[in-house]
Amino acid sequence: MSDTQKTVNPGPLGLIGFGMTTILLCLFYVGVIKEDGFPMILAMAIAIGGGAQFVSGITGLKIGDTFGGTVFTSYGLFYWSLCIILIKFGGASETAMGLYLLIWGIYTLFNFIAVLKADTASKIVFFTLAALFFLLSINAFTGSEIVLKIAGVVGIFSGATGLYAAMAQMVNAVHGKKTLPI
Repeated sequence: MSDTQKTVNPGPLGLIGFGMTTILLCLFYVGVIKEDGFPMILAMAIAIGGGAQFVSGITGLKIGDTFGGTVFTSYGLFYWSLCIILIKFGGASETAMGLYLLIWGIYTLFNFIAVLKADTASKIVFFTLAALFFLLSINAFTGSEIVLKIAGVVGIFSGATGLYAAMAQMVNAVHGKKTLPI
């Protein structure tokens, strides 16, 4: 293994992909972005949410980071699969979408359990992301606009926490010390 492989940290790239895409999508859920902005959200989900997280995950797996590699690869594939559902198939039934989101919520809850000994930002990201998936699942089953708006607020907070964690990791690495707490 080269020195570069030993020191590379793909986490910030994955967190940027997660944070930016989640914030943008959740701005749609709360009504800040309207229907005409949805193509932009899909493009972001494919390129950044899917692409950046997938690259980050594969890089993590390559350097032996099983958790980070698995998490970023799977969430990158989540965004790609969601885009396939929406673009190719025009969506899914309420029950199917509710179950799809519920399964992702359960997976995310297990990831939250895995990070209980990790930094505070990771705990917040995974807890709020699990809540987001469960709320979106409830919305898919019920069609509740209020639940969707709450999910949007939770998702914006989750994405912003992920984006902050990415920036903190980058700033701390550049400064060679803990400048921003995580």
